[in-house]
Amino acid sequence: MDSRIQVITILVAALLLVGVIELVRRRRLLERYALLWLLSSVVLLGLAIWRGALDKIAEQVGVAYPPNALFIVAFGFVLWMLLHFSVAVSRLSDQTKVLAQRLALKAVFASEPIADNVVSAEPCSLLNLAPRKCRWPINVAEASDLTFCNNIAAEGWSYCAGHARMAYRLSPQRAHAIASRR
Repeated sequence: MDSRIQVITILVAALLLVGVIELVRRRRLLERYALLWLLSSVVLLGLAIWRGALDKIAEQVGVAYPPNALFIVAFGFVLWMLLHFSVAVSRLSDQTKVLAQRLALKAVFASEPIADNVVSAEPCSLLNLAPRKCRWPINVAEASDLTFCNNIAAEGWSYCAGHARMAYRLSPQRAHAIASRR
């Protein structure tokens, strides 16, 4: 490898390493993503400095000019990072969808009038509370212990529709602001 090309490659890999460290220091890049960038920049720096390793990789891969092998390794890291980021974006997309659905449900609950009291058909104790039942705590006069609503919970919620409206209602100021936009 030409000494001039090696020096340029070392400088670019070192700048990448310093840039990633600086981004992490300024909290512009999360550590979990920085690990991939740090690993790739360290490998690129190592291959740029250690001429023999790059020559051996080029010979094994069948590349005639060793600096091209460095670009092949860099391209492999870029593909690996793209896959990692695609997984992260997919997960965030799913989380965003769930949050949007919950926000829509909160808006529905907030827009409906709140009942003064929600009738609990069969209040129960904590030990008798079944899955997908309303977990709204209530006190029954004849019971000495805390009881729960036990109505069927709204889909994806811990409360029945009536108690969910009570739990997730908007403040009067927020309700007025939303109403004034319509």
